Amino acid sequence: MNSILSNCNFIHTYLVVDHRISMSRWAVFLQCGAGAVWGGWWQDGSRPFDLIINHYDSTYVGKIPCDVEFHQTGRLPGTKFTAFHSLLTEYAHILEPYEYILLLDDDIQFPEGGIERLFDIVHQHGWEMAQASLSPDSYCPHPVCLSLTSRQLVASISTIEPSCLRFLVILPNS
Repeated sequence: MNSILSNCNFIHTYLVVDHRISMSRWAVFLQCGAGAVWGGWWQDGSRPFDLIINHYDSTYVGKIPCDVEFHQTGRLPGTKFTAFHSLLTEYAHILEPYEYILLLDDDIQFPEGGIERLFDIVHQHGWEMAQASLSPDSYCPHPVCLSLTSRQLVASISTIEPSCLRFLVILPNS
């Protein structure tokens, strides 16, 4: 294992394995721990994206079929942003080939084909950034987001707030 101390000195990110022979255009970066509900995104391990997993505890290390696997330890492991920052600063070569990277927590579930659909929509429109949203019946603490209807597929906004979104929200690159 390669070990790199992140710039914030609170976490260590270890590259466990890189199985990639050829790379997809897309990657899913999954922050994974003991409470993960990640299963069911693909059938029989087939998927049109590379799966990059960062484990913030050892529960599933080596147990999830993935393309690249990291293990994060230290005083503050567990946030996808500290983990992704560590990858950007210390393992940028792993992320560089991808057109889009979806950042996910381990408590997010997508319907079958949902991740592919999100990547397809973003690619078709040429957007630089996008975010899938919560389901219409999810708790929403931000009333501004309640103005969207369940029939809207896309809504342009000026910021992304993970706990706010009730429907698919895409930011155009203009």
